[in-house]
Amino acid sequence: MKKTLIAICVLLVTNAFSAVVFELNESNFDTRVGSSASVHGTITRSADSEIPFIDFGKDGYIIFHDFAFPRDSFTLETYLCLNEYSSVLPYISTFCGNISWTSEYSLGVDFRIGGGHHYPLLPQEAYTSETDFVRPDFVTLSERSLLSKSISTFVLGADVPGGSWKEIYSSEGIPLNEWVHLTYTWDGSEMNMYLDGNEAVDTWRINGLQNPANVDSVFDLIVGSCCMDGVRHFNGKMSFLRIYDEVLNSSQIHDNYAALNGECRCKVKIIMPIIGQCITDSTEFELSLSSQFGCPIDSFSDSIQISIINDTSIVAELFTASTDMHTFSLKEIFSNISELDQGVIHVKISCKTKQGLRKRVIARVEKKNASLLPLYLNRQSASMSGGGMHAYTVKTGAIEGIYDLRGRLLNIDKLDGGRYSGLLILKTSDKRLRRTCISGR
Repeated sequence: MKKTLIAICVLLVTNAFSAVVFELNESNFDTRVGSSASVHGTITRSADSEIPFIDFGKDGYIIFHDFAFPRDSFTLETYLCLNEYSSVLPYISTFCGNISWTSEYSLGVDFRIGGGHHYPLLPQEAYTSETDFVRPDFVTLSERSLLSKSISTFVLGADVPGGSWKEIYSSEGIPLNEWVHLTYTWDGSEMNMYLDGNEAVDTWRINGLQNPANVDSVFDLIVGSCCMDGVRHFNGKMSFLRIYDEVLNSSQIHDNYAALNGECRCKVKIIMPIIGQCITDSTEFELSLSSQFGCPIDSFSDSIQISIINDTSIVAELFTASTDMHTFSLKEIFSNISELDQGVIHVKISCKTKQGLRKRVIARVEKKNASLLPLYLNRQSASMSGGGMHAYTVKTGAIEGIYDLRGRLLNIDKLDGGRYSGLLILKTSDKRLRRTCISGR
């Protein structure tokens, strides 16, 4: 009986990884790199730490000359820990990819931390058409890039003129110095992303939804950077990187994450506001506690720690406080919030206790119950709730159009009612352009 069970377990493990076509980790580093890859910069390794890893440091990356990325469908899975966010516009850290582009098309794949120049400031549904939503121009690059600096992005090339892409973004930020499990899938028609075993796509912001994918690439696979000259370098540690030639389903992805972190873990989930939203001191935050697989937990007895970060490196916590409330505004938590200047902030919310974590609690699990949310704090908000567009008409006259900061026309009917938020440009009947901001609540 024992022999039968052992045989079944071996078979299950073999089947689970039968679709792996590429794997890089600390233990296979020498053989995988071998003579078919080139190592650039300084890369260090640790086999003795609790989580063995490869550290790409300030300038390390590897070019694999012998690997052809799957074209029709694939899954990329990694377990990584980010040392630093990129400090150079457009604030992108590519940990794996083979992208290239021309004025006629883009091609390849790219897996990043950082949304970059194309990160939309408003949800897709707020635009009048798909064309308005995806049309690229390059205004206010720093605001979009800074707002999305901590966000994971999955990019596919697109067979359309102008070098456009297909892009999806994570629904929360990737924190520094914490091990996170990321999985990305492409089934030939749909892109998906998972963070710590759960689906984590920002459904409000998807670039190039209708663009035909162009996954094939003329470039080699690069781990630790975007390009062969080390541009958009990934300064972080990687426990492993796996590429499958098929799509893993959600159960398989959950199981892979559970194998790393045990059977149970609680996490604070931020329901409102949504990622990238423009808020004020009075905007309502709504939280929930979820288990590893997204099941809500009724008890909210854990003390919640809330930190606000506004430095560009997303490291220094400017304000920190604790509460046991699951709904609140920033001014209810921080009496001195009015001292904070308008601009991009990151709100980090975490459980302070170990409740709900697996019994064998270790350092990496205690840190993994936090949510990081980039937001834009506005000090001169013009609310659209309670009359919507009429509030603007009284103040500025007839409005001919509302545009985002990339000059794209927004759908006024969708914006009415105060549901959406963002930085906007108003074009009035006197042909003047006025910059303003909408807060959803």
